[in-house]
Amino acid sequence: MTQRGQGAMIRGMVSRLAARLKENSADLDGWLRLIRSYVVLNETEKAQEAAATARKQFASDSPALEQIDGLAREVGLEAANGSGVTPTLNSGATPTEASGEQGSSANTESHQGGSVPGMVDRLAARLKENAADLNGWLMLIRSYAVLNENEKARKAAATARKQFASDNHALEQIEALAREAGLEAPIGTAGKSTLNGGPASREASGEQASNAVAQGGQGAMIRGMVGRLAARLEENAADLDGWLRLIRSYAVLNENEKAQEAAATARKQFASDNQALAQIEALAREVGLGTRDSTGVRPKS
Repeated sequence: MTQRGQGAMIRGMVSRLAARLKENSADLDGWLRLIRSYVVLNETEKAQEAAATARKQFASDSPALEQIDGLAREVGLEAANGSGVTPTLNSGATPTEASGEQGSSANTESHQGGSVPGMVDRLAARLKENAADLNGWLMLIRSYAVLNENEKARKAAATARKQFASDNHALEQIEALAREAGLEAPIGTAGKSTLNGGPASREASGEQASNAVAQGGQGAMIRGMVGRLAARLEENAADLDGWLRLIRSYAVLNENEKAQEAAATARKQFASDNQALAQIEALAREVGLGTRDSTGVRPKS
């Protein structure tokens, strides 16, 4: 993909995230991703607007506000304090140090492409001191992928997997992001980006997927993870993202019958939600499953 094509793909992904947050503004992780994404794209004004909206949304949630303001400081945006809004361009700067000529110079620098790698490097350094920050690892992996530093993204993902080896829910998020960003994941989906409806996961099915799963004895771990996701959805069937991950995971594992069953169950769960149904049908087409008609599920021609 050309650099221009990558840019269009990434901007489309960010726009969809912004649209989703208008419908579900209680998604803190989504707001943090949106703020960071705008900064990486050098759209500082949009990043500031997103941070301001997130602060209003979580005005009564002190831990959430701390995360928002912490991210704002990290990426060089304005952060709120008791007297209003004050530039705090780095985590150690005082309001006085960040104002005036020094603050203006730093703000100018934050609009330049060179500031983004520096921001990512600071995040990487912080994770060395606090490796238990899952959101930080997800941000780091995504940032490296956006910067097209795939080797660093893979290493960050591998380190995150080790850190959260005993946390199945965290591992699911790491693997989902690795697949989304087109990185190598244990199920062998390297290079299969799905950030903007890219190559379908069906390309990793059949013999290719079987061989990938067998490599390194990782098949049992992945199938166990997928099984736990399926069990969790039996308890919380209203998790649309979970159903989409389950359908995709079964397709990548070449378990098409289970993928079809999961898609059918998801359709019933969201029968009255046209937007959710559209996402389910789009994924079914993407991974080569049947689509719904008046009689139920029919195979794709």
